Amino acid sequence: MYIVLLTVSSLVFLCYVPNFIQLRAAVSSIKAPFGCSLLWNRNNTPLPWFMCHRLVNAHHHLLALRICKELDMDQGTVLHHWAKARISADESTTSNEELKNILAGKLKACPFVHYATIAEHAQAQGRRELAAQLLDDETCAAKQVPLLLELEEEQRALEKAVESGDTHLVYLALFRIYHRTVAAAKGMPEFIKAISSKPAAYALFMKYCKAQSPNLAEQIYNLDGNTEGLAEIKFNEALSTSLKIPTDTAGEETVSLSNLRDRVVSQLRDCAAQYAKSRKHEFQSKSAEEFANLRKEQAKLQLSTGRNMFLSLSVIDTIRQCIRLGYNKGAADIRRQFGISDKHFYWVKVRTLAERGQWEGLEVFAQERRPPIGWEPFIQACVDHNAPRERTGKFIDRLPDSEAKVEWYTKVGLNLQAARTAESLQSIDLMTRVQGIVGPNSQLGMKTAQMIERVKGLQPR
Repeated sequence: MYIVLLTVSSLVFLCYVPNFIQLRAAVSSIKAPFGCSLLWNRNNTPLPWFMCHRLVNAHHHLLALRICKELDMDQGTVLHHWAKARISADESTTSNEELKNILAGKLKACPFVHYATIAEHAQAQGRRELAAQLLDDETCAAKQVPLLLELEEEQRALEKAVESGDTHLVYLALFRIYHRTVAAAKGMPEFIKAISSKPAAYALFMKYCKAQSPNLAEQIYNLDGNTEGLAEIKFNEALSTSLKIPTDTAGEETVSLSNLRDRVVSQLRDCAAQYAKSRKHEFQSKSAEEFANLRKEQAKLQLSTGRNMFLSLSVIDTIRQCIRLGYNKGAADIRRQFGISDKHFYWVKVRTLAERGQWEGLEVFAQERRPPIGWEPFIQACVDHNAPRERTGKFIDRLPDSEAKVEWYTKVGLNLQAARTAESLQSIDLMTRVQGIVGPNSQLGMKTAQMIERVKGLQPR
């Protein structure tokens, strides 16, 4: 350890100081007499820093500051200590605003000083207003927001938290405001009023409520008159209830299952009712009402068929499922209930029967009446799902004679029927095409050649 005696004009026993001349000049610039003894271990802290630390603790901030300036050292620690000492020394003779300006005028020379710790000291000295004013200059929101909340400056804390973009700070401010207003029996309306001016904070709080406390979200939306938000909550409740309905009951019906299904329908209708309160949500209201009706009809189908396979299906998929099970009455009821057009229904039924390979059912369906979609969808479905050639041919037979009919025949390998249709059309080109497919020397090829000659004989020369 080395003992150094510091005086105004000299440094005694100052060893291992590389910038001795600069340090002496800095100390010599102070005109007022001052002296203190320093104990310094050269292996730990550099002497200039150690000296400044001792000077600051002795409240000789000016000398420490001039040494820092002379040696180009950071002044933040000195200014920070000075600001706290200035607040402690002031006996409320200086107004908060004036004292804040004095402090800020000095501290602006050091942009990295944290005002939050100085404000915290002001709070400890009983000067809460000064602390709040100092926090306006704090650049670190993580230090600023919690202290503002301690000072009961909730609105400013919320504003600073939103400006920072830190969701953790926003939630910290929101929940402090919530507990101060609601838990203190001031009521939910005051809380809504407090946060409604901050759309970002309001949206974050509602996001939390929807995920963690739907009842609280519903309460806020009711007070706020937000019908769209209420409708969304009811819809989410319906989806949550739907997930509670087991999918492996094999058609067994119990009171609890029935209650769950009824609750889903009720929640969807509540959703539709909320949407109906606004003209701009007519589509959503109608969709929710139709969804409720669909769930009700699907519950009936599960009871009728004894099969638990309809919930969560769309209208069209529900019709498909009825057709697969051969429950045509159920398919017709759903079609009528939801206004499915004849053409759409025919397309769905034709494709579904073909997918299942129910060719007899497809023929029976075709005989009910003249299909509004024509015969080609029947033929295409047969081709796509590898129907027996004879089955497909029966549908092609129903087409009027045309080039398309000839092409369908050749596509499924009914070349004789294709040649005869081409002959009835008196189309040498089509017959030649068929002959090219079967080969001119084959039995059908020679027969087609005879057809070509007959048609040529009928044509005027």
